Amino acid sequence: MSVQDAKDTLGFKPSDEPTPDEIAKAYKNLAFKHHPDRGGDPAKMVELNVAKDVLEGKQRPTGPSGPSTTYQTQTWTTQKKEPPPPVHISFEEAMRTARVPTSGVEWKFRTDSGYERLSGSGSASGYVVYGKTATEHIFVSVYSAYDRGNPFEPKDIDMYEMEVKRVPVAQPLSKVAPKVIRDLWAANFGSRMKKYNAKVQLLKDGIKFAEVKRGGGRSIAFKTALQQLGENVPEKWKGKVDITLEMGEEIEYPKTHKLKWCYKCCRPVLVVNGKEYKLNDKSAEVVHANDLYSKMWGKKYWYCGSAGSSKKLNRVKNAKKILTFFADLCAKYGEPKELVDALRAAADQAKK
Repeated sequence: MSVQDAKDTLGFKPSDEPTPDEIAKAYKNLAFKHHPDRGGDPAKMVELNVAKDVLEGKQRPTGPSGPSTTYQTQTWTTQKKEPPPPVHISFEEAMRTARVPTSGVEWKFRTDSGYERLSGSGSASGYVVYGKTATEHIFVSVYSAYDRGNPFEPKDIDMYEMEVKRVPVAQPLSKVAPKVIRDLWAANFGSRMKKYNAKVQLLKDGIKFAEVKRGGGRSIAFKTALQQLGENVPEKWKGKVDITLEMGEEIEYPKTHKLKWCYKCCRPVLVVNGKEYKLNDKSAEVVHANDLYSKMWGKKYWYCGSAGSSKKLNRVKNAKKILTFFADLCAKYGEPKELVDALRAAADQAKK
């Protein structure tokens, strides 16, 4: 390939004398467009690679035009770009470096994770863990990154980083936690990672810090978590009952059943301030017989939906009527009394 052909391949004019940075930028843009992994033409990628090498002086140009005066003084040697040194830091090593306490701490919750895409196929995530000792609130930010780069810029990154913040336990958690969590989030997780959404996952009793990366339970509001942990909360947070209807696992009714026309239905699950109550078979049957799911989701035909779909009952149209229906249903078919009481309280709080 001649120098002029190489310029044309990378989109330069015949009179252009591109700098190394301009060559790299033009090549990167075209390689992204024509890469085979993105459905491009492999032959075009070979042509782009040759053109780049010719203009960078890594390959001797061919053809009648020969090399331009800009490149005649260059040495024609192939230079391989060395990847940066690997970065491997294990979870345990990051714990030791940050001096995360391993004894005397009761780990209570962790935030939902934030995510960020890195170059190539890489990604990063971060979350904050909260624990408590007899004298301190302990907050630990956990950042992890995995990146292999791309064929043009290889990397080898598989690492964790942590930071610990300690606050005297005399300060109320309801005031301390939001500020400390947001400060750690901003300082360690980067601007491109989604912001802290005030959702946390309660951790099981006695959990070790090394196990928190597997996650906790379902995500619940921070104020709900404080109430379940028995922490002091502002008066305005007390008494509010949030009810969510979720679609649980599928129930398969026999063909002789009256609901045979919907032989696969999802089990109703009521979530009260983050606590799950799976309705029994009889309660579920009544919910489906009343076509409640399709009415709740605004469908014009029978709708069971898929497992995991959810709807906040406090916010739906006719919330008071629907919450009262569930309260009466649960009382009639032997659901836990605490669930019935919560449904009636939520119905009383509903405006209409």
